[in-house]
Amino acid sequence: MSRYDPQTQNAIRELRDYFARYVLVMAGRRHSVYQNDSVLPRAYIVAEYFVEDTNALEVLTSPAFDPRRMVVLSHNPQVQHPDSEYAMVPATVAEYTPNKVVCMTDCPFAGFLVLSDNWHPDWQVFIDGDERELLRANHTFRAVYVPAGKHEVRFLYVSVYYRTGRVISVCALIVAFMVIAIGLFRDYRHSRFNEGDAK
Repeated sequence: MSRYDPQTQNAIRELRDYFARYVLVMAGRRHSVYQNDSVLPRAYIVAEYFVEDTNALEVLTSPAFDPRRMVVLSHNPQVQHPDSEYAMVPATVAEYTPNKVVCMTDCPFAGFLVLSDNWHPDWQVFIDGDERELLRANHTFRAVYVPAGKHEVRFLYVSVYYRTGRVISVCALIVAFMVIAIGLFRDYRHSRFNEGDAK
């Protein structure tokens, strides 16, 4: 390491400290693969929440924030804060497609199901078939308040623009078929009229 200048040596030390928290899985001559054992599950439930829209990133990067215990929401969900602290409970992702995600929850407390997928206003969420409010969580993820117990939570992507485009396309196809049918009918009538004149 002495062959590098002091600034590069410092950067190498910082990288070593950073990667010390990960488990080395494979080391090659030029590349290494590390495993993060403290990664959060794709879907999980936490009871505590903090409301912050404009400075959410500052809250998320502060040392006091623990994503295993709380979620940062963009607006107030109008639910009561929990009486006691609860640890994170993982949820099961039963189905995952581009336009639908189904999660199964079994939790002893009511809390926020956080799905580590990007939030977008065209996503809708249903708990046991009833539509609920979709919340923006941790600056960019999706969340929904889920009661205690076993539940099926469905996230569905329903784009207004897609539905509008589909209706316009179907109408355009109907008009196109009508124009073709009218043209064929006129050609047929014209040819029958010409055959009658020839006789």
